Amino acid sequence: MKKIKSSMDNIYILWEYPLNRKAAFQRLNFSLKTICYFNKNKNIHIFSNSLTDEMIAHINKGENRVRILKWSQDELIAGTPFYEHKEKLNPNVMGWVHYSDIFRLAVIFHWGGTYVDVDNIAINPLPVIKNVLSRTFDPHAFDKIETSLIPGKYREGDNKEKYNHIPFRFRNDPMINFEAKHPFISELIDTGIKRNAPIDISWQELMADIFLEFKKDDKVIIDSALTLAYLPDGRGCYDYSDYDKCKYGGEMCDILFESCPDMDHVGDYKTNKREYAEKVLTEINNRFPYCTFLWSQSHYSFKKGLFGNRKNKLSNWIVKIVSEKTNS
Repeated sequence: MKKIKSSMDNIYILWEYPLNRKAAFQRLNFSLKTICYFNKNKNIHIFSNSLTDEMIAHINKGENRVRILKWSQDELIAGTPFYEHKEKLNPNVMGWVHYSDIFRLAVIFHWGGTYVDVDNIAINPLPVIKNVLSRTFDPHAFDKIETSLIPGKYREGDNKEKYNHIPFRFRNDPMINFEAKHPFISELIDTGIKRNAPIDISWQELMADIFLEFKKDDKVIIDSALTLAYLPDGRGCYDYSDYDKCKYGGEMCDILFESCPDMDHVGDYKTNKREYAEKVLTEINNRFPYCTFLWSQSHYSFKKGLFGNRKNKLSNWIVKIVSEKTNS
């Protein structure tokens, strides 16, 4: 880990699933394959104490420098504001879901660059903008409490005026092109520790609070952009909010309405028309100039091949198109 050099060309992945989780391993393979395909000359660091180079030798890495790094908790958080709280910030105590939040903030703080979850697949190269938080399309949340929302005026792109009445939130699935020891990340970690995140408050909520403080005080450059696309057709999306059910329109809902005119816009988004997926993917690229990843958490199953039993889902068609492209 000490050999990592600070660079915005760094990409970090955490993989600590048991090796017998074949579906998870295939998901990692596909995510890594797409990241390598769409990005050139990046330093891709996979933090894992179980993977070996032989396990990913089959992936065409292009011009990227891909390394598997053995790591320890103490080494990871040494030199960060997390270190004095290391006893409670332990994956065996807090669980890997929560600990992954600690991990991504620690690597970005140390070395800068981009963190990405393994359930995100690349659909474009990383953008050129720096220090960018990934925003949602809308208030995307389980609860109905409208706290920690970002006013729609902070949207980017040509259509921001059309949707500026819809607030949004942040996700930390990808954190893109950060400078090492960026003041926003330092403030986020310090505040999170004081407020006992992620136990009593989420990092995404803190991101919103601190983002608005930085914008109000004009402290340093921190931006937001739609960098992660997701479709409201999977577990964890449709159940979030009425916005995700396309009851109020919005950026992604409008793309779906316009691209898939005869499809039922509720729930599964089933279709046997590949051209619908091609149109949706084209519109995502057209309307969100910084969109780099697609969230694929529940959009396809690897248990019975790429499509599994859900081959007629719109998002599965998109994954198939991306898969064909990376295989070409």
